[in-house]
Amino acid sequence: MDSNRLEILQKIESGEVTPEDGLRQLNAIDDAQPTTGQEFASPATAPAVEVISPAHPDEGSTPDADVPDFARFRVISWALFGAFLLLTLISANWMIQSWQTRPYGWGFWLSWIPFAIGILGMATSLNTRWLHVRVSEMENGKRKNIRISLPLPLGLVSWFFKLNPSWLPQEMRSKNIGETLSEVNRSISRNEPFFIEVDEEDQHVEIYIG
Repeated sequence: MDSNRLEILQKIESGEVTPEDGLRQLNAIDDAQPTTGQEFASPATAPAVEVISPAHPDEGSTPDADVPDFARFRVISWALFGAFLLLTLISANWMIQSWQTRPYGWGFWLSWIPFAIGILGMATSLNTRWLHVRVSEMENGKRKNIRISLPLPLGLVSWFFKLNPSWLPQEMRSKNIGETLSEVNRSISRNEPFFIEVDEEDQHVEIYIG
């Protein structure tokens, strides 16, 4: 402790200055003299430092890499459409050749099977939606990730339930499921996919439709 501080403390003790004035003088001395190192650092004014480390892939939240690449799946949809188109053309050629060889023969009737599959496949794969399910859960102390992606022809399904509501359970027939699915399908855009997130204690579920 230097002589200036000691002198001020003695004045405070003798009553020559009030404690408030003495404290202000002590603070003025501290401000006038720059500190070196941590000699006069006060724990009350020391900045708090919080170190944040990135979460481990097996222990943290769902990484950005798990978000579906919607553009890539649209390319897959077009590839499926091309495959079904090729199947339709081949089966149509088979149908014509069978008709020319033997009208109403076995070859002619069998050709309708791949032809119908091709037509149905083109209808469902063109601009179809994709369902992506991302599940992250703890199992035996370890993080388990499940990734499922499959085409979801909402338009075809909604059209089917509109025409055949009797296929639905009795308690759901009055809820216009077909119209609801049709509205969901119209509301989804390529830039704004439908998203549902469920976060429970040991399980995190993300559902994308886009």
